[in-house]
Amino acid sequence: MPANQGGTVASTISTSATCDYYGLPCQGTQPGKTSTCPEIGFPAQNILSAMTANGEVFHPQGLTAAMTSTNSWNTTYRNKFVKVTNLSNTSKSIVVKVTDTAPANRGIELSYRAWVSIGKPSGANSVKIELMAN
Repeated sequence: MPANQGGTVASTISTSATCDYYGLPCQGTQPGKTSTCPEIGFPAQNILSAMTANGEVFHPQGLTAAMTSTNSWNTTYRNKFVKVTNLSNTSKSIVVKVTDTAPANRGIELSYRAWVSIGKPSGANSVKIELMAN
């Protein structure tokens, strides 16, 4: 179970958001356009730019997230911490820093490590997202 579940929730962003992951531990480990990726069973496209929207270097093993540009979530919550709870197993949640922008209508995309940590929730209405207090 993730160790960083604690803290005080300031408000609820969504009670049923879409969730996906981005970044794989194998991306960029081999030269060329793809790298062998046993985690997903097929070669993964190498990351074109390792910089996130807020200027940090992205690493799939970090505890970060990208939030959708829909409803201005990407700008409203950038550089803030959010708690993401897997709705199919509410005992699994994790606190991540929002560092990047996900495509429109995508809800939240977790770094691969964060996504695996809470049980790989996928698709529409799969997670609850809460803003953490400072």
